[in-house]
Amino acid sequence: MGYAEPMERLVVSLTSSERVALDALVARGCFSSQQSALRSAVQSLIRAEHDRLWRDEFVAHYASIPLDDWDAAASEGAFRAWITVS
Repeated sequence: MGYAEPMERLVVSLTSSERVALDALVARGCFSSQQSALRSAVQSLIRAEHDRLWRDEFVAHYASIPLDDWDAAASEGAFRAWITVS
């Protein structure tokens, strides 16, 4: 499998139990190698942080817009319905 960017090496220290769990993922065929599993984990962390930042920016933007009476009533109604179900 080729990559668009050249790969760089990174040394990672794992506990014995983390190494055993990583080896088990590879042995079960979840990943083709330890490198593939760790690369997938890093990509997931990067994606999760990107999504979190996007959500924070989205919320900050809409929180800065004052609500009119209709929006406030709709928000309160939706919140009340949500807490009743939860």
